[in-house]
Amino acid sequence: MAQAFGDVIEALTLQDPDRVWRLCVQMADRSPRDAPVNAPKELIPFCGAVGVGAIGATCEERFAPALALLRTLAGDPRWRMREAVAFGLQRMLETRGVDTLETMEGWVAPSAWFAMRAAAAAVAHPAHLQDRLFARSALDLHQKILAHVLVAEDRRSEPFRVLRKGLAYTVSVVVQAVPEDGFRWMAELAESGDPDVVWILKQNLRKRRLTRYFAEDVAAIRGMLER
Repeated sequence: MAQAFGDVIEALTLQDPDRVWRLCVQMADRSPRDAPVNAPKELIPFCGAVGVGAIGATCEERFAPALALLRTLAGDPRWRMREAVAFGLQRMLETRGVDTLETMEGWVAPSAWFAMRAAAAAVAHPAHLQDRLFARSALDLHQKILAHVLVAEDRRSEPFRVLRKGLAYTVSVVVQAVPEDGFRWMAELAESGDPDVVWILKQNLRKRRLTRYFAEDVAAIRGMLER
């Protein structure tokens, strides 16, 4: 339903961008108190976030404001809202991939765990990863994010745990798209011995998208982790 809402918003943006922008911003602004997790009203801010991305994907003047708002919404305490941000970003990546990626690279910063989680989830989209250049950029983004994980100090914080959980699947999605560079990078990570990175690797090595097509590479990385 939210994706259908985004499609409608894209169409309406061509007619009256200011009006639909106000609508989506108001919807996305519904607080956790007004629209709590697992309540029907949660769909309102969820759709609002997707709509913000749809507007940014369609309207040049709203591109930067949409990314800025999605960056803020990425820190929402509701997990569904964080998913909505990823959906919104994916719409922007579809129409303005290079510019959106460039902006999201700025989200990769010390302790910006929620923002990095949004960026990782957004680029881990199989449809976009069919483009070789995009896939390589997605891998590069993940490499930068994991570099911050390796030196993290606030590992017990909720934002860090959210990123860690997200990386437990996004890494394998990206590695599947660029396996040669991806498995080489995974091997480097395995050598680190970092407990959180090792956990992330183990979760991704269980994914069928890797075990089915890259059994030898998966076995090799697993062997490194078991030393």
